[in-house]
Amino acid sequence: MPQSQEYHILPTFDEPQDWGTENETRNSMIFGVNKRLLYLSCIAALCSSFLTIIVLAESYLTFPAKRDAGAAHNLRHPSTYMNLDRVLGNVSYSFPDITNFPALVFQIRTSDSLRLIAEDVKGWRTPLGSVYPDNRRIVASKEVSTILQYRYRDYAMERCTLIANIPGDTKNVDSSVDSASSTQVDVWLLETSGALRPYLRSGQTRAPRRRRLLTTMMLSAGGNDSYGEFDCPSGDLLNLELSCPRVGRNCIVDFWQDQRLRPAQGIYIKQTFSG
Repeated sequence: MPQSQEYHILPTFDEPQDWGTENETRNSMIFGVNKRLLYLSCIAALCSSFLTIIVLAESYLTFPAKRDAGAAHNLRHPSTYMNLDRVLGNVSYSFPDITNFPALVFQIRTSDSLRLIAEDVKGWRTPLGSVYPDNRRIVASKEVSTILQYRYRDYAMERCTLIANIPGDTKNVDSSVDSASSTQVDVWLLETSGALRPYLRSGQTRAPRRRRLLTTMMLSAGGNDSYGEFDCPSGDLLNLELSCPRVGRNCIVDFWQDQRLRPAQGIYIKQTFSG
């Protein structure tokens, strides 16, 4: 005979829960907190912007109003002779002159309004990579001019003379200088806007603008001409451009200078002690 089954009544809530109302209350509280955080973030951003404007305005008023557009490139290299003037202040010394060849030499087309620079180099490949000698090409013609960049070297060697000692012996240097008579070449002083680095991504690829005509030199094979003296602060840069005059007969200057040759030949600067 089957056993009887007992049924138990499940307990019930006296008051049913309103789950929809509870969710709405929770969402309302979360939205209120997020809203306050948004307001605080906006206030903090406005305060930060206001302080930034004040700092920029103060810096603008502190520095001179006239600024160079390329000021970032005009920063001087840090001096390696700090306080050396105190050591040598009461001592007299005499130092030999320095022969300073251009560290960078480039050519530009005279018809190029952008003044894009290009380098003509001698080189050869080796198992360890490409090798480039110190030879630098100097060209001045109606179609091409040459940009030379010097960096003044050493402490207190700050009296300079620009020298043009054109090679006359073509056995040691490739030369096609117009030797029939002296050739006039204009030497232009250019703006100094930092080292020319056309091969770097952020490097300068255009020749600086001409500032003024520095001098006109007479060049001939085996000849020697000079300009100076002028001040040359240690560590500063000097940009020059050699070009043929716009009027007058044709001029042809084309040779490779090598700073290892003795006596020195080419277009270089002689630095003299100024102490």
